[in-house]
Amino acid sequence: MEEVVIENDLEGVFSIVGDSTYSLGAGESKEITIRFEPSTGGSFDADVTFTGAQGPSRPISGNGVSGGG
Repeated sequence: MEEVVIENDLEGVFSIVGDSTYSLGAGESKEITIRFEPSTGGSFDADVTFTGAQGPSRPISGNGVSGGG
């Protein structure tokens, strides 16, 4: 069983929703949902890494907006 993991998320604003494990055969796919929940405004970056198939990694980013009172 392989896994999707979030790396380099220094502020902890990204998380995987639901099951992060996978085992795929040829032609199969699986949808993975990543939640972005910053508590402050600013730009945030991390990487999503897939542990199978030589561990490919993809960058993710998000922009948080400070709430106005």
